[in-house]
Formats: sequence, C-alpha cells, structure tokens
Amino acid sequence: MEIPLWSCYRRRERNGLAAVLLAGVALVILRWEEFPIGAGMDDAYYIEMARSLAEGRGPVIHLGGIVPGWNPGVFPLGFSLLLSPLAWLEPGAVGVFRLVPILALAALFPLCHRLAHLGMSSRGLALAALVCLNPWTIGHATRVLSDLPFAALSLAAVLLYLHLADDPSVRWRPLLVLVVITVASIMVRSIGLALPLAM
Repeated sequence: MEIPLWSCYRRRERNGLAAVLLAGVALVILRWEEFPIGAGMDDAYYIEMARSLAEGRGPVIHLGGIVPGWNPGVFPLGFSLLLSPLAWLEPGAVGVFRLVPILALAALFPLCHRLAHLGMSSRGLALAALVCLNPWTIGHATRVLSDLPFAALSLAAVLLYLHLADDPSVRWRPLLVLVVITVASIMVRSIGLALPLAM
C-alpha cells in the first residue's frame, strides 16, 4: 500500500508548497537567534539528556565531578533519543540540535496539506501556510523543544490511521508503521497517550 505525500500533487500545488517552504525557511533564519539555547531551561534538559544517552550514561543529567547523574523524571525519553545522534556526531555543538525541530516543521508542510485534502481539497495549501508560517510555529522551530516533533509524529499517525480506516483489508506493514509512529509520539510527549485512545 502506497501512501502518497508529494507525488499526488499537481504541479501548481507542488510549486505552492515549495513557496511556502521557502518562506518558512526565510522566517526561521530571521528568528534564528531570538531564543538562546538554555533560556527556556527545558531545552537544556533535553540537550544534556541527549548527550548523556550518546555517551552511554542513560537518560540522566550529568552534573560533573563526583555528583551522580540525575533524572528529573518529568521529560519523556523520546525527544532526547531523537537528539542523541546529533549529540554523538557533534558533542560540543549546541545549535545543531535545532535541526530536529526544523525537520519536524518541514514535515508539517505536506502533512497539513494532506490533512486538508481529506475534507477541503481546494484549501490544502492555505491550511499548510497558516499552520507552518504561524509565528508560534516558526518560533518553536528555532528552539530545542519537543512541540514540533510531537506535532509532526502525531499528525502522521492520525493521517495513517484515517488511511487504514478507509481500507477494508488489514495489511500488517502499514499497521506496524502506525504502531511505531504512535509509540514514538508517546515517547516524545506523554500527551501522545491520547492518540491510541482516540483511535
């Protein structure tokens, strides 16, 4: 079963999505230094947990010296796991962690467009632009926070679920993908538990 996201669009729609994506990139660049990393505190927890995971110490915040690692217990593991490959590749970098929210923002463009096609096909591009060029969305793309990755994962899970609900035959591969995406969204933010309950 193929789930088209880009190839199903007409050239005009693809050009529109590309224009919205370019506008989003420009806005992200303009707001890049608006929120210094660590200013919100949560981002510092995520980054330090990602570094700890990358170094094999588990999901803890390392305080240095002889102080043992500490887990605040309020942050799900999923977002730090998404950041940990970057922490392994660039252990001394900080700004590189913004790549994950920016990629999630990029994923929201076709996902919002696809969502709109379920009920109002002529307004798909408008919905994608309204969601993805929203000042709050752009602001979160420049911060190392779990909001945008959770939004992209949960929306992908909902779209896949709706696609499977319309298909009378049960196919295991897309069902397994749905389970993986749903579990990932729960691991990124605990409110993701609402997804399987809603399904």
